[in-house]
Amino acid sequence: MRIAHCVFEPPSGSGSGAQLRSHALNAALHHQGQVETHVVQAFFTSGKAHPARRPAFIVGALPEEVLAPIAAKIAAQRPGLVVVEGVYLADLAQRLIADGHRVVLDAHNVESVLLRQIDSARHGLWARVIRHRRWQRAADAERQLFGAVAGIWACSAQDAERIARLAPQAPQAQLVPNPVPQWCDSVTPAPDRPGVAALFVGHLGYRPNITAALRLARGIAAQIRARDAQAVLTVAGRSPDRRLRKALQTAQIRLVADPADLAPLYHGANMVLVPLTEGGGTRIKILEAMACHLPVVASGIAVEGLGLRPGVHFLQAGSDADFAACALRLSRDSALRQSLRQAAAEFVHAHHGPRALQTAVGHALRAVVTKQS
Repeated sequence: MRIAHCVFEPPSGSGSGAQLRSHALNAALHHQGQVETHVVQAFFTSGKAHPARRPAFIVGALPEEVLAPIAAKIAAQRPGLVVVEGVYLADLAQRLIADGHRVVLDAHNVESVLLRQIDSARHGLWARVIRHRRWQRAADAERQLFGAVAGIWACSAQDAERIARLAPQAPQAQLVPNPVPQWCDSVTPAPDRPGVAALFVGHLGYRPNITAALRLARGIAAQIRARDAQAVLTVAGRSPDRRLRKALQTAQIRLVADPADLAPLYHGANMVLVPLTEGGGTRIKILEAMACHLPVVASGIAVEGLGLRPGVHFLQAGSDADFAACALRLSRDSALRQSLRQAAAEFVHAHHGPRALQTAVGHALRAVVTKQS
């Protein structure tokens, strides 16, 4: 089968969560047929570009001078199937559908739900008043696209259920899990040691990660240090702004901005804290940490959709005090650290490793082909 894979940014084994997923999906698609990858950003004459958003906000406004050459290249390829990354590329997906292509949408988030979560966290009770119309436009845009494509891939069962509720007329979403980044395989597991050497990793230009990092700085760090003055906390990620830098500096949290290599950071830590209060999809940062054999303390939303068991694969925390207590408990309990490390690493490799992803992609492609035949 000839497959066209359309992504916004170049797939990368060490980029953002979207780039990591695209990279892993691209590799899995190569096991199913001949794949040609089309990177939308490469068609902007200005180079790397982030177009304005449509009123639905979750959709990028792709100009005709970008859409036309991509559509022409795909028409020349004559693929049996086109996989398009996310509702952000809805303009491209709709163009290709109008041209007669069978399009599968890789919905790595249910973006209208994520938008509501982010707005609610930022604006509190006012969010429903000031953002209601934007939420409605986003849901309408997503519903329309879900109903138009030939297939949908979701990264968790929860997201598949959300898609079914949002768009009952849409094809049943197939589960294609998020991947363990390939570079994790080359990381030497960190030696087990007591104390708190905690790490948080994420794109620091992304609102949910900013909120989590500020939460570490403004609440969790102080509660940990009140009982362990030697505790070390590190935040690492791309594009931290001035406000976040100042907050982390005030809290005496080490910031590693735009890290070229995450492996040394994971090797130097003995636990990972993920105090997310909003987000979508499944968190590659959780898979990454567990694949690197580090015990994880996380909120319920941070592990949503992964099928992990609290107390077996990770420690679950809600409040800032809960996070501090779990971190301090891990710092003293070697047996607990070892148990969590082993169980989590085995789980993520079995369910999110390359073989699991190849199997899921093969099943998802067959579901579309069977439906059309």
